[in-house]
Amino acid sequence: MAFLQLIVRKIYGMISPHDQGEDIMGAIINIHNRKKNKDEKIAPEERKRSVKKYIVMLISVVTTFCTITGITVLTLIEKDWQDIAEQYNYRGTELYNLERYEEAIDFYDKAIALENKGIVGIEMCYYNRGRAYFKLADYQKAVDNYTMAIKISPESKYYSDRAIAYEMMGDSANALLDNIKALTAITE
Repeated sequence: MAFLQLIVRKIYGMISPHDQGEDIMGAIINIHNRKKNKDEKIAPEERKRSVKKYIVMLISVVTTFCTITGITVLTLIEKDWQDIAEQYNYRGTELYNLERYEEAIDFYDKAIALENKGIVGIEMCYYNRGRAYFKLADYQKAVDNYTMAIKISPESKYYSDRAIAYEMMGDSANALLDNIKALTAITE
């Protein structure tokens, strides 16, 4: 059912990816209920028939959609992972801004756990998690996360923040090197 829910989200937008607790069956029943008079009760047998009918229709529509567009069902699902990772990163940033750093790290962890799904922009999650560790004075973990961000995308702010973390750890040599790299990245 989770598979169908992902497809429904992508094609029809019937279910928000942020809805909690609503599954595909609930969404189909809600759609069916909207077609009925609000005061009219729906018998359980009729509801089951409707659910089966809507699932068959949905599978047919998904198959047709994928055939016409040349998009595979796996592509539909993969694009959803991107949205999920972005939402985790966004929520982590909200918590970071509220100075709830441990909670922010939990959300960045969830986004980073999806890295193997080919998430675009995952370096921002590493960078943001590094900033949260920095605020918690865990400078080594901050450096580790900034380093991961740099490996993915060497940007000046990543080097600058890593330099500050190195400085806080008393590693002036690496701090100086990163400051030079940050300046070089700006001019490139």
